[in-house]
Amino acid sequence: MKQSIDLTTAERKLVFAMTLSSILPLLDSSIVNVILSSISNDINTSYAYIQWAVTVYMLACAAGILLSPYIHENFGLKKAWICSIFVFLVGSILVGFSFNLASLILFRCLQGFGAGILIPITQSTIAIYFGKERLKPIMALIAIPSVFAPALGPIFGAVISEQLNWRIAFFINMPLVLVAFFCGRTTIPDNKTSKYNMNIYVFMTFLIALI
Repeated sequence: MKQSIDLTTAERKLVFAMTLSSILPLLDSSIVNVILSSISNDINTSYAYIQWAVTVYMLACAAGILLSPYIHENFGLKKAWICSIFVFLVGSILVGFSFNLASLILFRCLQGFGAGILIPITQSTIAIYFGKERLKPIMALIAIPSVFAPALGPIFGAVISEQLNWRIAFFINMPLVLVAFFCGRTTIPDNKTSKYNMNIYVFMTFLIALI
């Protein structure tokens, strides 16, 4: 039996917001790999050290993923999604204003933490809103641009690196996040919250093991 993906206007806005939420962290990480040399030259830092901008983003992202169930259950989907996407936005803006290696690593950590929470929250939002019946076609619809985003990232990164300033790669997240926010703020379900106790020992052990 063929599954229908006929969507209302509100559902289209939700899908668009969730698609942007899925693309942004992937696109950002793939662009950064290409512009590392430009960042290194601009802030006068060795290329060997500038690669921590990639590593710390991944570690912070892992920490955000581990914390996402706690945030989701205690604050609800809508608040969790709004907070995480704005943490990602603030981190992106601050990275664009980085002036040395320490500030770059610190702000990339904040950006990665927001991305780590955002990714599973986005998937939970889709699953809860569309349910078992329509989940597969909707996930397939969102997966198509999510697959192409990492492939297009190096191209955008090369253009930005050669023709523009590397900081634009992070400032460009501002309009994308704002579009996602205005599409998602009225359509994301505000589910019931519940008390969720996080195992701090397991969280710290896993995080330390990653580092």
